[in-house]
Amino acid sequence: MSLFNELKRRNVFRVAIAYVIIAWLILQVGDTLAPALHLGEWVNTALAFFLILGLPIALIFAWAYELTPEGLKKEREVDRSQSISHITGRKFDYVIIAVLALALGYFVFDKFVLDPSRDAELIQTTTVAATEKAAETADNSIAVLPFRNRSANEENAEFFSDGVHDELLTNLSRIRELKVISRTSVMNYRDTTKNLRRIGEELGVAHILEGGVQRAGNMVRINVQLIDAATDNHLWAEVYDRQLSAENIFGIQTEIARAITNALEATLSAREQELLAVIPTTNLEAYDNLLLARQLFDRGNWQNLRDAQSHLKKAIELDPEFVQAYVLLARTYIGLFYTGAATLQEISEPWEDAVQTALSLDGNNAGANAVYAQFLERSGMEGADDAFQKARQLEPANVDIMVMYAQYQRATFHFDRALQLYQLARELDPLSIKVLFGLARIYDARREVEKALELYARIRQIDPSSSTGVGPASGPYMSVGDMVQATNWLFKALAMDPDDSDLSNWIALAYLDFGDINSARQWLSWIERAQNTNPMTLAGMAMLNTYDGNSDAAIIYAREILENQMSDRWSSDARMIRTFLIWATHNDQIDTALELVRQARPELFESTLHINEGNILQAIDTAHLLQMKGQNEIAGKLLQGVISTYEVPYAVTELWMVTGKAQALALLGDKQAAIRELRNQVDNGWRLFWRWDTELNPNFESLRNEPEFQAIVEFLRTDMAQQLESIQAMEAAGEIPSPPGDDAL
Repeated sequence: MSLFNELKRRNVFRVAIAYVIIAWLILQVGDTLAPALHLGEWVNTALAFFLILGLPIALIFAWAYELTPEGLKKEREVDRSQSISHITGRKFDYVIIAVLALALGYFVFDKFVLDPSRDAELIQTTTVAATEKAAETADNSIAVLPFRNRSANEENAEFFSDGVHDELLTNLSRIRELKVISRTSVMNYRDTTKNLRRIGEELGVAHILEGGVQRAGNMVRINVQLIDAATDNHLWAEVYDRQLSAENIFGIQTEIARAITNALEATLSAREQELLAVIPTTNLEAYDNLLLARQLFDRGNWQNLRDAQSHLKKAIELDPEFVQAYVLLARTYIGLFYTGAATLQEISEPWEDAVQTALSLDGNNAGANAVYAQFLERSGMEGADDAFQKARQLEPANVDIMVMYAQYQRATFHFDRALQLYQLARELDPLSIKVLFGLARIYDARREVEKALELYARIRQIDPSSSTGVGPASGPYMSVGDMVQATNWLFKALAMDPDDSDLSNWIALAYLDFGDINSARQWLSWIERAQNTNPMTLAGMAMLNTYDGNSDAAIIYAREILENQMSDRWSSDARMIRTFLIWATHNDQIDTALELVRQARPELFESTLHINEGNILQAIDTAHLLQMKGQNEIAGKLLQGVISTYEVPYAVTELWMVTGKAQALALLGDKQAAIRELRNQVDNGWRLFWRWDTELNPNFESLRNEPEFQAIVEFLRTDMAQQLESIQAMEAAGEIPSPPGDDAL
């Protein structure tokens, strides 16, 4: 007899199965009872050890012994003709079935009865731990109010006190055991009349540092006092009188940071002590230029950024190894690009020089690594995420770096990570409009309308004079199809900032959606006469002429955008390409249109496709042109790439792009899928550019005679006509202005 058959005859396999099931059941019961009986973890460990040790013993016993009618005997003493092992085997089968049923019952009881209670206990334990941690953090939390300028009324006196304040904040924020409120939030309390207890409550801190700076001749005096925000008790105070030099300024800041750390019973790591001892520059004039540049950079407009660059270049000339100056210089270049004052091509070389010089001087400078990450991202190079992570590790409490990284995470479709970064930044900078706006935009893109609107309202509360919380508040309303409220917020923003042509253009586009072509024409004509440098205006005029059925006039505006190489502004590029497509279909000019598209979007004609939110609508229209030329294989690749991009979460978030997937499906011939997708978007609130993307859209030509498509268009037309009545009622009541006439300029 083979070994396998002999093991089977002696019921060794059955013993093994029964033993394993019973052992598992014992371990599960032990895992439940040990905590209840307040037994240590060693009990379950010991139980598992002995059960594992018992398995080979049980198997050896099953091999060597047999159960007989006379009791247990050694196997070799049993006559094979008298063996009842087959009967014993059946009994083992019953035992195994019974134990399995018992194990299954315990599993169900554990899953649906014990697990929820354990989860509740875990949540409670975690909550308690988090509360204790928050309390511990609160004990080490501090806000450094803007230092009072006690210098004589000399030119740029205040910038020096602000610079000392900023540098101290930077030092404190590098200490991991401290929670330090960032500059943007504390600057709201300059010259405040609020008492310290209220400030502490508003910022969520236990301690407040006040101070003043006096600069006279070759001397400087800095006085500071640390106060318990809840009791108003003074915990520590000091006055520093020193000769005016860069070394002394930085030395005082280091001493203050150490004193605060000691007062709050925090511990400095070796790395933190090393950072506190760093003297960024020994040249006082270079430091002065950096401080002036910081003030200008924070204002953010074009001329201030240019002036900041002049001061930074002067600082670098005075101290060629001044890392902070190179880092801020790099940030001014990206600032000029973001505000539209310079193209990426214009700034790339000097931007890269500033970044690389900063890194060569100090590869472990957090700011240098952050601006390097921005450069890699904008240049389309690998490694941006690694550089951002290094910057975060070097200075985990640096809010500026958090915001930069959050913007990158959003751009790469990691919305959950971006949300976490913005939320963390908000804890450290609760009054920062930049942080609140970034967080609102994340919620807006996620279609979490109420959360976005709450944040825009908070921005308006913090700074009623800023339109940042007004104009963008139209976005959440657009996302749910309430174009009346969206337009109302656009009008409110325009009243605050009448020179913002983007707002005027959005209002004109809203009238196109309402179906009030005459009002749209009045708005666009007024904007065009006032200025014609905004590509939104030219794209709007192209749309208006298309609505009027004049594609020849429309393409003139579209060509102007292309010929002047205007940057894409709020879908102006996509509307330009669509104008080419509509003109081509009306005039049989497919080759000309394809050449125009190739000039505008050469990447769509390369062998390797890179379709993203920046060119996805253009890719759809290009595919249609290619289909009209019979190049169906290339068109198909474009359309499949489009659909794949739409299937990536948050890869396409802008409201004017939501029908793109339906358009691609229609061009691929899947009519029913296209209609279902379009209906889904309409049901979810899509209204923006509704006629441009349905009635006037050549990509839906195959759906024109489909009753379901016709019903969708009729529903949209009726809904927007009703909303137009509300807008006209608001105009009649004087709640919003009427379209501007010829005398409005």
